[in-house]
Amino acid sequence: MLPALEPILAETYGTIIYQDQVMKIASAVAGFTLGEADILRAAMGKKDKAKMDKQREQFLSGAAARGVAPDIALQLFELMAHFAGYGFNGAHAICYALITYQTAYLKANYPL
Repeated sequence: MLPALEPILAETYGTIIYQDQVMKIASAVAGFTLGEADILRAAMGKKDKAKMDKQREQFLSGAAARGVAPDIALQLFELMAHFAGYGFNGAHAICYALITYQTAYLKANYPL
């Protein structure tokens, strides 16, 4: 794992789960601004091939400028693209978990 990824992925034990993490990775590894990282996140979420190709080139060139090997940068980009199929916003995850907990409690204790 790249040292730059450790603080970003520590909370999720090395797994990309949240959209926020994709944005932070793009910023830390490839030098994206947060605005550019948000464009990447949106392109991944919509699976827009044209935008993804453009973002891939920007990510790979930014990572190379920071000394990341091209094969590692490409592998990381592909992992982030794969993530787009299931990831969501970290703040939403907390809200959904709280609602799930509350409804499970109500269902267990007040089934009617």
